[in-house]
Amino acid sequence: MTHHAATPDQDAETQLEECWSPAGPSVRSTSSELDQVWNLDRLSNAARRSKKESDQDKLWRATFGLDRWWCVPIDSGDGHWAPAAGEIRGVNTLFAFSTEQRARRFAIEQNILAAEGEFQGAPTRPVDIVRNASTYIASGVEAIMIDGHRTGHFLPMQNLGRYWEQLCGPLPE
Repeated sequence: MTHHAATPDQDAETQLEECWSPAGPSVRSTSSELDQVWNLDRLSNAARRSKKESDQDKLWRATFGLDRWWCVPIDSGDGHWAPAAGEIRGVNTLFAFSTEQRARRFAIEQNILAAEGEFQGAPTRPVDIVRNASTYIASGVEAIMIDGHRTGHFLPMQNLGRYWEQLCGPLPE
């Protein structure tokens, strides 16, 4: 799988505009979703520029605070689906997205979906991915990347639960 990252000189507004530009049938979003993704992109750009731990913490707190992360479903061959994953710099990485539009765009860019195709994204609560980190690790997935084809921030799967608890407290029941 090819990884497309935003160029360093692209600002969050340009990235956001590209994200919401239709690449085939569009998916409608609320203004609150737009505000959330704008904030996430702003925090991601700040964290990338500053490299401060506090900026990374703000970014991941906002990322964990999303209602859902969107995965691109790939047919696993046994009648079930698995979320899209790929290798980035030698690390098997789960790809998750802050919006359905971003997941759809990634699927099109990776030739998983035709531009005019209907996207059947897989919304997943962030806490569910955190809870299942050991299952992902057992299957060979070592990290998670959020919005990898745009701002792209990642964590090792083995740190996901600890980082959640550090930033958000105990995992909810």
